[in-house]
Amino acid sequence: MESLKSLKSLKSLKSLKSLKSLKSLKSLRSWGVIFKLFKLPENGVALIITLWVLLILSVMALESTHLMRIEIKRLTLSQEQNRLFHLAKAGTVKAVALIDEGREEALEDKESLLEDSNNNIIGRYRVKVVDEAGKLNINTATYEMLERLFENIPEMNAKSVAQAVINYRGSKESKSFDTTKEVLLVKGMTASIFYKEDTNDNNRLDPWEDDGERSLPDDNKDGKLDLGLKALITAFSQGKVNINSASAEVLQSLPMVTSEIARTIMEQRRSRPFASIEELKSFSGMSDEIFEKLSPFITVRSDTFRVDSTGRLNDSNMQKQILAIVDRSSPPAKIKYWREF
Repeated sequence: MESLKSLKSLKSLKSLKSLKSLKSLKSLRSWGVIFKLFKLPENGVALIITLWVLLILSVMALESTHLMRIEIKRLTLSQEQNRLFHLAKAGTVKAVALIDEGREEALEDKESLLEDSNNNIIGRYRVKVVDEAGKLNINTATYEMLERLFENIPEMNAKSVAQAVINYRGSKESKSFDTTKEVLLVKGMTASIFYKEDTNDNNRLDPWEDDGERSLPDDNKDGKLDLGLKALITAFSQGKVNINSASAEVLQSLPMVTSEIARTIMEQRRSRPFASIEELKSFSGMSDEIFEKLSPFITVRSDTFRVDSTGRLNDSNMQKQILAIVDRSSPPAKIKYWREF
């Protein structure tokens, strides 16, 4: 008890330095000694320990609840993403089936409902089909054809970029572009030229792509989607351009095709599609020499299509899109390229 008497002589907490001589708390007989030392009630230790235990348990409970909420949100999001994937896939499967049957024109660009076995609406999907043969194939196009196409783009040096495409194509072991987007690696090509307003490459006019300068990308707010160069070129078609679906820019990139011939082709197909390329021989200004140079590059049938299928839930703004390139040149139709976003 002599050590306790010496402690009583301490006038302030500074005198607690003498406690350094104690090797451990084991030298104190009980917690009661500590509370007497600081003039605290002996029974306060139980209360303080209890409060600390409750505080620690509360923190652990809050942390556990927070982690559970995160896990529930993660599982919910995963389930929604899974549903969205199957909605988009349903649209893709339907498109492949109709393309295989030669009925791609039956695919209208509008939403369709998907129901379960009990006729409950699961969600919606929307399918858009684009004829890849209506574009210029950058793997088979000549320098002259590329130059003529690029002349329609003011921001581009047509001659140098056309030559850069030829050089890049020749530098690859496969001697060809694997995807259309690969053209972005060509010197002189930019994302702005390639995508224009459709920077997310979904082939649909989104709100931020039609609001002027309010948000990126910059657009002219005309209610129409400018698809840029990607709407004019492909790396997937069989090589020949379908005169029933090609744009005026693509038609005029072909050998010997003037703006007048391109306009006549587009006017003619509005009344009925061309059944044969031989029908062009009846056009004014279409000589045998012109037709002979043009015919190796054109067709009236398409075997390659781009399918954009978007799935959307009824109770959510979330959506998922599948982009597929479908080839029916040898039945059954096959998917050559697949991308989800």
